[in-house]
Amino acid sequence: MELEDLLSNYVLGDGEIISIETNLNYQERNKSAATVDLIIRKSVDKKKFEKCRVKLKFEQVIEVSINEDFGSVYYSDVVLVKQENGSYYLSLDPYGNSGKPHEDDNLIIIANAFAIEEIK
Repeated sequence: MELEDLLSNYVLGDGEIISIETNLNYQERNKSAATVDLIIRKSVDKKKFEKCRVKLKFEQVIEVSINEDFGSVYYSDVVLVKQENGSYYLSLDPYGNSGKPHEDDNLIIIANAFAIEEIK
């Protein structure tokens, strides 16, 4: 599944975080990876949605920034974009509601490669 498919056929906001896993390789940065496991909503027709589980897989991780107190498994807003430089940017705790990366965002993963898997 491509990023455009995810953004047009799923509701990424107002979801639930299952886990965030990182494998940060300081010796070989291009082997660093992160996986974000979420429960989101999938469009099944024009006005009907059902919960589903997806894994957002990031490879060649450039940056991870997480300041977390584990106060809630739910998130209400998200920024997931392909940036002009070709990298993928995710924030599950963005600052404001601009839909764009911001220097005050939290729960951030930036990577050169990105894939999505729906878990059945």
